[in-house]
Amino acid sequence: QLERVLACYRPSAWRLCVATDEIEFIDWAVARYGERVFFQPNAPRLSARDAVASKHGTHKNPALPTFLKGETAVLDCLLLSRCRHLIKNRSSLSDASLAFNPALAWTFVLGDDSIYNSDDPVG
Repeated sequence: QLERVLACYRPSAWRLCVATDEIEFIDWAVARYGERVFFQPNAPRLSARDAVASKHGTHKNPALPTFLKGETAVLDCLLLSRCRHLIKNRSSLSDASLAFNPALAWTFVLGDDSIYNSDDPVG
């Protein structure tokens, strides 16, 4: 989906702000887009291969510091709200970022399919 958004808007320069609780997604994004990827390195993340992660998720994991989870979630939400285009899935955090910037263009994806585009420039 990122390539579709880039092809539509053709920015001269861009960065990818990643807000995720999965280590593997950060690794994938950095491997694919390198130094263009921006993320909070101190945000708590778990591996999707970890049984605890798949059972409770990062936000419900009692082993992770509550304050740190809350602090990094709020910062991620605010960072996402400052983007030019948000590519999101079913996430309350990305939903909340739209409240901070109602004019933000966004695309909702489920798997590999684009379900909705707020300004419909990418189809």
